[in-house]
Amino acid sequence: MTLNLARPCCHQDLTQYRHKVVRDLVWSLFSRDLIDCERHGWPCLEEDWLCQVLVEILPALAALDEDPTPLIEDLAAARSTRLGESFERLVAHGLQLHPEVELLARNQPIRDGNATVGEIDLLLRLEGADDLLAIETSVKFYLGPRDGDPDPARWLGPNPEDRLDARLERLRRQLALCEHPATRAWLQRQGLPACRARALMRGRLFHHRGHWDEAPAPEGLAGDHLRGWWVGRHELAEWMDPRAQWVVLDRSDWLAPLCCNDQVQPLDATGLKRLVDSRLFRQPVCLAEIVEGQERSRGFVLPEGMAQKL
Repeated sequence: MTLNLARPCCHQDLTQYRHKVVRDLVWSLFSRDLIDCERHGWPCLEEDWLCQVLVEILPALAALDEDPTPLIEDLAAARSTRLGESFERLVAHGLQLHPEVELLARNQPIRDGNATVGEIDLLLRLEGADDLLAIETSVKFYLGPRDGDPDPARWLGPNPEDRLDARLERLRRQLALCEHPATRAWLQRQGLPACRARALMRGRLFHHRGHWDEAPAPEGLAGDHLRGWWVGRHELAEWMDPRAQWVVLDRSDWLAPLCCNDQVQPLDATGLKRLVDSRLFRQPVCLAEIVEGQERSRGFVLPEGMAQKL
Protein backbone atom coordinates (compact mmCIF):
# COMPACT_ATOMS: atom_id res chain seq x y z
CA MET A 1 0.00 0.00 0.00
CA THR A 2 1.54 3.26 -1.10
CA LEU A 3 -0.97 5.86 0.05
CA ASN A 4 0.61 8.73 1.96
CA LEU A 5 -2.20 10.37 3.89
CA ALA A 6 -2.09 13.12 6.51
CA ARG A 7 -3.43 10.93 9.31
CA PRO A 8 -7.19 11.17 8.77
CA CYS A 9 -9.46 10.17 11.63
CA CYS A 10 -10.25 6.46 11.61
CA HIS A 11 -13.09 6.71 14.08
CA GLN A 12 -16.06 6.48 11.73
CA ASP A 13 -19.60 7.71 12.35
CA LEU A 14 -21.16 4.29 12.70
CA THR A 15 -24.72 5.55 12.28
CA GLN A 16 -24.13 5.85 8.52
CA TYR A 17 -24.33 2.04 8.28
CA ARG A 18 -27.80 0.55 8.32
CA HIS A 19 -26.88 -2.98 9.32
CA LYS A 20 -25.61 -3.78 12.80
CA VAL A 21 -23.29 -6.48 11.47
CA VAL A 22 -21.54 -3.94 9.22
CA ARG A 23 -21.25 -1.49 12.12
CA ASP A 24 -19.70 -4.31 14.14
CA LEU A 25 -17.10 -4.81 11.41
CA VAL A 26 -16.23 -1.11 11.22
CA TRP A 27 -16.11 -0.87 15.02
CA SER A 28 -13.83 -3.90 15.23
CA LEU A 29 -11.29 -2.47 12.82
CA PHE A 30 -11.44 1.24 13.51
CA SER A 31 -12.61 1.92 17.07
CA ARG A 32 -10.17 3.11 19.71
CA ASP A 33 -7.32 0.98 20.92
CA LEU A 34 -7.93 -0.53 24.32
CA ILE A 35 -4.26 -1.08 25.07
CA ASP A 36 -1.50 1.50 25.44
CA CYS A 37 1.08 -0.22 23.24
CA GLU A 38 3.65 2.54 23.67
CA ARG A 39 3.55 2.06 27.44
CA HIS A 40 4.27 -1.64 27.04
CA GLY A 41 6.67 -1.26 24.13
CA TRP A 42 4.51 -3.66 22.13
CA PRO A 43 3.81 -3.54 18.37
CA CYS A 44 0.21 -2.61 17.59
CA LEU A 45 -1.44 -2.02 14.24
CA GLU A 46 -0.48 1.51 13.25
CA GLU A 47 -3.37 3.97 13.01
CA ASP A 48 -1.90 5.47 9.85
CA TRP A 49 -1.99 2.06 8.19
CA LEU A 50 -5.55 1.43 9.35
CA CYS A 51 -6.58 4.83 7.98
CA GLN A 52 -5.12 3.90 4.61
CA VAL A 53 -7.08 0.67 4.68
CA LEU A 54 -10.26 2.56 5.58
CA VAL A 55 -9.94 4.99 2.70
CA GLU A 56 -9.48 2.11 0.26
CA ILE A 57 -12.37 -0.03 1.49
CA LEU A 58 -15.04 2.64 1.95
CA PRO A 59 -16.76 1.69 -1.36
CA ALA A 60 -16.67 -2.01 -0.38
CA LEU A 61 -18.18 -1.16 3.03
CA ALA A 62 -20.98 0.75 1.33
CA ALA A 63 -21.67 -2.25 -0.93
CA LEU A 64 -21.63 -4.57 2.08
CA ASP A 65 -24.15 -2.34 3.84
CA GLU A 66 -26.44 -2.72 0.81
CA ASP A 67 -26.13 -6.51 1.01
CA PRO A 68 -24.44 -7.91 4.12
CA THR A 69 -25.08 -11.53 3.12
CA PRO A 70 -21.38 -12.42 2.56
CA LEU A 71 -20.47 -11.13 6.01
CA ILE A 72 -23.41 -12.85 7.68
CA GLU A 73 -22.45 -16.15 6.02
CA ASP A 74 -18.83 -15.72 7.09
CA LEU A 75 -19.85 -15.24 10.71
CA ALA A 76 -22.23 -18.20 10.53
CA ALA A 77 -19.31 -20.44 9.51
CA ALA A 78 -17.55 -19.85 12.86
CA ARG A 79 -16.60 -22.90 14.89
CA SER A 80 -18.26 -21.47 17.99
CA THR A 81 -20.47 -18.61 19.15
CA ARG A 82 -17.67 -17.05 21.20
CA LEU A 83 -17.53 -13.29 20.78
CA GLY A 84 -13.77 -13.46 20.34
CA GLU A 85 -14.12 -15.66 17.27
CA SER A 86 -16.80 -13.39 15.79
CA PHE A 87 -14.53 -10.41 16.38
CA GLU A 88 -11.64 -12.17 14.66
CA ARG A 89 -13.81 -12.99 11.66
CA LEU A 90 -15.05 -9.41 11.45
CA VAL A 91 -11.46 -8.13 11.40
CA ALA A 92 -10.39 -10.68 8.79
CA HIS A 93 -13.40 -9.98 6.59
CA GLY A 94 -12.84 -6.24 6.75
CA LEU A 95 -9.14 -6.43 5.90
CA GLN A 96 -9.85 -8.75 2.97
CA LEU A 97 -12.06 -6.08 1.44
CA HIS A 98 -8.77 -4.43 0.52
CA PRO A 99 -7.45 -5.77 -2.81
CA GLU A 100 -3.85 -5.81 -1.58
CA VAL A 101 -4.50 -7.96 1.52
CA GLU A 102 -4.47 -11.77 1.34
CA LEU A 103 -5.42 -13.97 4.28
CA LEU A 104 -3.01 -16.91 4.40
CA ALA A 105 -4.01 -18.57 7.66
CA ARG A 106 -6.39 -18.19 10.58
CA ASN A 107 -5.85 -19.72 14.04
CA GLN A 108 -2.64 -21.34 12.89
CA PRO A 109 -1.13 -23.45 15.70
CA ILE A 110 2.65 -23.36 16.06
CA ARG A 111 4.12 -26.58 17.41
CA ASP A 112 7.54 -27.34 18.77
CA GLY A 113 7.70 -31.10 18.73
CA ASN A 114 4.59 -32.35 20.53
CA ALA A 115 4.02 -29.04 22.34
CA THR A 116 1.93 -26.17 21.01
CA VAL A 117 3.79 -22.94 21.73
CA GLY A 118 1.06 -20.62 20.49
CA GLU A 119 -1.40 -19.79 17.74
CA ILE A 120 -1.32 -17.06 15.10
CA ASP A 121 -4.78 -15.51 14.92
CA LEU A 122 -4.49 -13.98 11.44
CA LEU A 123 -1.57 -14.33 9.02
CA LEU A 124 -1.71 -11.87 6.14
CA ARG A 125 0.29 -11.13 3.03
CA LEU A 126 0.34 -7.45 2.00
CA GLU A 127 1.12 -6.70 -1.60
CA GLY A 128 4.65 -5.31 -1.94
CA ALA A 129 5.72 -6.24 1.62
CA ASP A 130 8.85 -8.31 2.23
CA ASP A 131 7.39 -10.06 5.27
CA LEU A 132 4.02 -11.28 6.49
CA LEU A 133 1.74 -9.61 9.02
CA ALA A 134 0.62 -11.69 12.02
CA ILE A 135 -2.26 -10.02 13.87
CA GLU A 136 -3.14 -11.01 17.42
CA THR A 137 -6.81 -10.05 17.78
CA SER A 138 -8.53 -9.52 21.09
CA VAL A 139 -11.81 -7.97 22.19
CA LYS A 140 -12.21 -7.57 25.92
CA PHE A 141 -14.51 -5.97 28.48
CA TYR A 142 -13.28 -5.34 32.01
CA LEU A 143 -14.92 -4.04 35.18
CA GLY A 144 -12.84 -1.83 37.44
CA PRO A 145 -12.79 -1.80 41.25
CA ARG A 146 -15.16 0.55 43.03
CA ASP A 147 -12.22 2.57 44.43
CA GLY A 148 -10.68 3.10 40.98
CA ASP A 149 -7.48 1.16 41.73
CA PRO A 150 -5.44 0.99 38.47
CA ASP A 151 -3.87 -2.38 39.34
CA PRO A 152 -4.78 -4.68 36.39
CA ALA A 153 -5.04 -7.64 38.76
CA ARG A 154 -8.19 -6.05 40.24
CA TRP A 155 -9.93 -5.58 36.88
CA LEU A 156 -12.25 -8.47 36.09
CA GLY A 157 -14.25 -9.57 33.09
CA PRO A 158 -17.99 -10.33 33.29
CA ASN A 159 -16.63 -13.81 33.92
CA PRO A 160 -14.64 -13.06 37.10
CA GLU A 161 -12.05 -15.69 36.20
CA ASP A 162 -10.93 -13.41 33.34
CA ARG A 163 -8.41 -10.98 34.89
CA LEU A 164 -6.85 -8.11 33.00
CA ASP A 165 -3.31 -8.77 34.21
CA ALA A 166 -3.45 -12.37 32.97
CA ARG A 167 -4.79 -11.22 29.61
CA LEU A 168 -1.94 -8.74 29.18
CA GLU A 169 0.62 -11.43 29.98
CA ARG A 170 -0.93 -13.75 27.41
CA LEU A 171 -0.84 -11.00 24.81
CA ARG A 172 2.83 -10.36 25.54
CA ARG A 173 3.61 -14.02 24.86
CA GLN A 174 1.55 -14.08 21.68
CA LEU A 175 3.32 -11.02 20.27
CA ALA A 176 6.66 -12.81 20.66
CA LEU A 177 5.48 -15.78 18.59
CA CYS A 178 6.86 -14.54 15.28
CA GLU A 179 10.36 -14.65 16.77
CA HIS A 180 10.03 -18.20 18.08
CA PRO A 181 12.24 -20.76 16.28
CA ALA A 182 9.22 -23.05 15.80
CA THR A 183 7.35 -20.27 13.97
CA ARG A 184 10.32 -19.57 11.72
CA ALA A 185 10.66 -23.28 10.96
CA TRP A 186 6.94 -23.57 10.11
CA LEU A 187 7.07 -20.56 7.80
CA GLN A 188 10.14 -21.95 6.07
CA ARG A 189 8.42 -25.30 5.49
CA GLN A 190 5.49 -23.44 3.91
CA GLY A 191 7.83 -21.48 1.66
CA LEU A 192 6.80 -18.24 3.38
CA PRO A 193 8.87 -15.27 4.53
CA ALA A 194 9.25 -14.15 8.13
CA CYS A 195 6.34 -12.49 9.93
CA ARG A 196 5.99 -9.42 12.11
CA ALA A 197 3.45 -9.38 14.92
CA ARG A 198 0.91 -6.66 15.62
CA ALA A 199 -1.77 -6.44 18.29
CA LEU A 200 -5.35 -5.36 17.60
CA MET A 201 -7.15 -5.05 20.93
CA ARG A 202 -10.60 -3.51 21.10
CA GLY A 203 -13.15 -3.37 23.87
CA ARG A 204 -14.51 -1.26 26.66
CA LEU A 205 -13.66 -0.56 30.30
CA PHE A 206 -16.48 -0.29 32.80
CA HIS A 207 -15.91 1.96 35.82
CA HIS A 208 -18.19 2.24 38.84
CA ARG A 209 -21.07 4.58 38.07
CA GLY A 210 -19.88 7.06 40.71
CA HIS A 211 -16.88 8.08 38.60
CA TRP A 212 -17.30 6.31 35.29
CA ASP A 213 -16.95 9.34 33.01
CA GLU A 214 -13.66 10.55 34.47
CA ALA A 215 -11.89 7.58 36.07
CA PRO A 216 -8.37 6.84 34.80
CA ALA A 217 -7.51 3.69 32.90
CA PRO A 218 -5.84 0.74 34.61
CA GLU A 219 -2.08 0.49 34.17
CA GLY A 220 -1.09 -0.26 30.59
CA LEU A 221 -4.43 0.58 28.97
CA ALA A 222 -5.25 3.60 26.83
CA GLY A 223 -6.40 6.76 28.56
CA ASP A 224 -8.91 7.51 25.78
CA HIS A 225 -10.48 4.05 25.95
CA LEU A 226 -14.14 3.43 25.29
CA ARG A 227 -15.82 3.48 28.65
CA GLY A 228 -18.98 2.37 30.36
CA TRP A 229 -20.32 2.02 33.91
CA TRP A 230 -21.27 -0.70 36.32
CA VAL A 231 -23.53 -0.80 39.37
CA GLY A 232 -24.69 -3.44 41.78
CA ARG A 233 -28.23 -4.67 41.22
CA HIS A 234 -29.63 -2.75 44.20
CA GLU A 235 -27.88 0.48 43.16
CA LEU A 236 -29.55 0.68 39.76
CA ALA A 237 -32.65 2.61 40.80
CA GLU A 238 -30.60 5.36 42.49
CA TRP A 239 -29.45 7.06 39.30
CA MET A 240 -31.72 5.86 36.49
CA ASP A 241 -32.68 8.74 34.19
CA PRO A 242 -36.50 8.65 33.95
CA ARG A 243 -36.27 9.95 30.36
CA ALA A 244 -34.14 7.01 29.25
CA GLN A 245 -35.10 3.65 27.84
CA TRP A 246 -33.11 0.47 28.25
CA VAL A 247 -32.10 -2.47 26.09
CA VAL A 248 -30.73 -5.70 27.53
CA LEU A 249 -27.78 -6.59 25.30
CA ASP A 250 -26.97 -10.14 24.33
CA ARG A 251 -23.23 -10.88 24.27
CA SER A 252 -23.33 -10.77 20.46
CA ASP A 253 -24.41 -7.10 20.73
CA TRP A 254 -21.48 -5.95 22.86
CA LEU A 255 -19.46 -4.49 19.96
CA ALA A 256 -20.83 -1.47 18.06
CA PRO A 257 -23.32 0.86 19.77
CA LEU A 258 -27.01 0.58 18.94
CA CYS A 259 -28.60 3.22 16.73
CA CYS A 260 -32.04 4.13 15.47
CA ASN A 261 -31.75 1.63 12.58
CA ASP A 262 -31.80 -1.33 14.96
CA GLN A 263 -35.00 -3.22 15.61
CA VAL A 264 -35.05 -3.31 19.41
CA GLN A 265 -37.77 -3.22 22.04
CA PRO A 266 -36.50 -0.94 24.80
CA LEU A 267 -37.82 -0.96 28.33
CA ASP A 268 -38.86 2.12 30.24
CA ALA A 269 -37.67 2.64 33.82
CA THR A 270 -40.66 0.81 35.27
CA GLY A 271 -40.20 -2.20 33.00
CA LEU A 272 -36.48 -2.41 33.82
CA LYS A 273 -37.12 -2.23 37.57
CA ARG A 274 -39.48 -5.19 37.27
CA LEU A 275 -36.95 -7.16 35.25
CA VAL A 276 -34.12 -6.52 37.69
CA ASP A 277 -35.84 -8.80 40.21
CA SER A 278 -35.90 -11.70 37.73
CA ARG A 279 -33.57 -14.68 37.42
CA LEU A 280 -31.78 -12.95 34.51
CA PHE A 281 -30.04 -10.52 36.87
CA ARG A 282 -28.45 -13.26 38.95
CA GLN A 283 -25.53 -12.89 36.54
CA PRO A 284 -23.90 -9.76 35.03
CA VAL A 285 -26.26 -8.09 32.56
CA CYS A 286 -25.15 -5.53 29.97
CA LEU A 287 -27.57 -2.65 29.32
CA ALA A 288 -27.67 0.08 26.70
CA GLU A 289 -29.15 3.40 27.82
CA ILE A 290 -31.23 4.85 24.98
CA VAL A 291 -32.18 8.51 24.72
CA GLU A 292 -34.05 9.85 21.67
CA GLY A 293 -33.41 6.65 19.76
CA GLN A 294 -29.63 6.65 20.16
CA GLU A 295 -27.40 4.83 22.60
CA ARG A 296 -26.12 7.30 25.19
CA SER A 297 -24.18 4.92 27.41
CA ARG A 298 -23.85 1.29 28.30
CA GLY A 299 -23.05 -0.55 31.45
CA PHE A 300 -23.29 -3.69 33.53
CA VAL A 301 -25.65 -4.46 36.35
CA LEU A 302 -23.90 -6.93 38.65
CA PRO A 303 -25.28 -9.41 41.15
CA GLU A 304 -24.50 -8.32 44.65
CA GLY A 305 -21.85 -10.96 45.30
CA MET A 306 -19.75 -9.83 42.35
CA ALA A 307 -20.34 -6.13 43.05
CA GLN A 308 -19.01 -6.60 46.59
CA LYS A 309 -15.82 -8.22 45.26
CA LEU A 310 -15.14 -5.11 43.19
